[in-house]
Amino acid sequence: MTADPWNPLRIGAGTAAIAAATVIAAILPDAHDPMRPVLVAVVLGWSAYWMTYLWESFALAALAFLMINGFLTGRYGRPPWDSADGVVYLPLLVLAILLGLGQRWMRAAQADAASDAALRDLISGADDADGNGSGR
Repeated sequence: MTADPWNPLRIGAGTAAIAAATVIAAILPDAHDPMRPVLVAVVLGWSAYWMTYLWESFALAALAFLMINGFLTGRYGRPPWDSADGVVYLPLLVLAILLGLGQRWMRAAQADAASDAALRDLISGADDADGNGSGR
């Protein structure tokens, strides 16, 4: 299976989705404070599913980390480099990427298995049409 060529629109759409998730998370009431990074991580996982290359997913994860660290931790766009508050979210973001890429891998494996089965049926049907009767 060949990889799709690099498409900047794909990473642009992922960037827009993460930015929109950050805005939505920022307007949530304070009672939902722990769910804000989770919303961004879910969108990151969904975006990682659509990325072709691994570096694209990690670039989006870096953007998501900066958005969470800069806008959702209460510093109004200024990342707090003096504390470890944002580092807590790195495992969450890595897990989101792994889940998104794992889902993509499972879909690709299913598609490959289905095409392999269709090819085997086509080959066995062609052998039967030749009249050899062996089906191989």
